[in-house]
Amino acid sequence: MRLLISTLLLEFVLIGFNTYLLISKPSTLDISNLNIEYYYQPLANSKKTNYPPDSIAAKPCRKTTNADGLYDTKNYSIEKQKDTYRIVVLGDSFVDGAYVNTKDTWPELLEQKLNEASPCDSINKYEVIT
Repeated sequence: MRLLISTLLLEFVLIGFNTYLLISKPSTLDISNLNIEYYYQPLANSKKTNYPPDSIAAKPCRKTTNADGLYDTKNYSIEKQKDTYRIVVLGDSFVDGAYVNTKDTWPELLEQKLNEASPCDSINKYEVIT
């Protein structure tokens, strides 16, 4: 049973790496030679209004995209400062904050709370990247 689960996980990881791309900068991505049927890349430094479907009782929200095409309100440098602690959050629409303003998503609020509380003396700044 353990071998079967390990094999399925390995197969999933291999399929996942062949299917999904890690994007460093939107301007440097060339997908012309890849066999991708569907692809979505948000525009860098953009703001759009996201309207929920009629079945959801929610107000329209503003989704902000930073220079790297991530749903975030701030830009982050590639080089991390020595006294900065980075947390990368990956997930589904709950992490993305579907139908929630970008500034009100839980990763944004986590970053704000960590920087306000400063729970560790050796860390000067926290960055939560989604």
